[in-house]
Amino acid sequence: MTKYNVVTKAKRAEIQERKRALRGEPGTGKLKQKQDNYIQSLASASASWSINGDQKEALQKGLISMEDVEMAVAEERAKLRIKNSKSKVFSGSRLSLLLWVLLGSSQRPSPPTPLRPV
Repeated sequence: MTKYNVVTKAKRAEIQERKRALRGEPGTGKLKQKQDNYIQSLASASASWSINGDQKEALQKGLISMEDVEMAVAEERAKLRIKNSKSKVFSGSRLSLLLWVLLGSSQRPSPPTPLRPV
């Protein structure tokens, strides 16, 4: 087992030397420590936890009812839908298909005829 430990230690040292030669700083040869990506997701999760905590406190104090919370959520979703729909520009067949989906028509619209110059 000791022989195995010595061999793996040597392999790790070789790999580390290669990494330092490739990616290390020119003067010192030190490798930069990369920050983990999960911190951003944790920050967003903690923000949502605090929002949920504020809602919970307001409910306990009796300042708002569950119906108010549900209405606020519905209003936010409606605002997002309107905001997203304004940013997209539809034309021609995509517009007719979108209207068909939104209005729930029973028949699919026929594709529009292209305009021809006279």
